[in-house]
Amino acid sequence: MTVELSASGPGGHSSMPPINEDGAISIIGKAVSRLEACPQPGHFEAGSNFRSALEYISSRFHFPMNLIASNFWLFGPVMKRLIVNANAGAAAMVRTTTAVCKIHGGTKLNVLPYDVRAYVNHRVHPLDTFESVLEHDRCVRRQVFTRDFVATYVVSLFIILTCLFCVLLIHLEK
Repeated sequence: MTVELSASGPGGHSSMPPINEDGAISIIGKAVSRLEACPQPGHFEAGSNFRSALEYISSRFHFPMNLIASNFWLFGPVMKRLIVNANAGAAAMVRTTTAVCKIHGGTKLNVLPYDVRAYVNHRVHPLDTFESVLEHDRCVRRQVFTRDFVATYVVSLFIILTCLFCVLLIHLEK
């Protein structure tokens, strides 16, 4: 799912930048920075795919990992924190990813843009919904701005492509 963040602010010439208010680039910059600093929450609860897979293969681990993986009722929160902080690939297994892919603003080097847009791609975790991801984005945005400086729009959903891929996989397995 790709989300567009857009902000408007005082534009003009770079020889006279705004004094008491943020420009559109600064507004988007703060929103993007906050989104990257506050990632989507992880899912490592009982029944989640990644946790179930680890529990299934826990008997093949050596000590102490076999002890930890077979006792997630006790070590689950610690393991979740380790996975989320291990690397980007591991974190993507337990939560929706957030990546700012494109920022578009001014057209000239000496002109402050009136409008700036940032495009944020989310790869939605199976235990999340599109609505929950958007609500998280809006919540993070409200933490930065008391007024609605930044508008949020869904640009594209990759549902159709994902469904076609699943149908293809099922067909190939037969």
